[in-house]
Amino acid sequence: MTDLNRHSIGIELVNAGKLEKCGEKWKAWFGAYYDISEVIVAMHKNEIQSAGWQIYSTEQIETAIELCSLLVQHYYNDDMDLKNVKVFILDNYSHSSLILL
Repeated sequence: MTDLNRHSIGIELVNAGKLEKCGEKWKAWFGAYYDISEVIVAMHKNEIQSAGWQIYSTEQIETAIELCSLLVQHYYNDDMDLKNVKVFILDNYSHSSLILL
């Protein structure tokens, strides 16, 4: 496949990004604090040490999947087989991308 971006719609989910451990909480670069229940500790693909990252909310994921479904319905044509459409979430902890295949 080539020139896929020309036929794509990008959807990004935003979170607080990399977090710093502060006692029992995690702190974002802009000063907000997050409880451990809102954080995943993982290693970014471009780093050598694990860090805290804000977990995407259920509402974010569900809304993004709903949006993808609406986009498929809107842009559907007879050449498409909707039974085989799959949603993939590519997550690198600082942002996610949704891909419909």
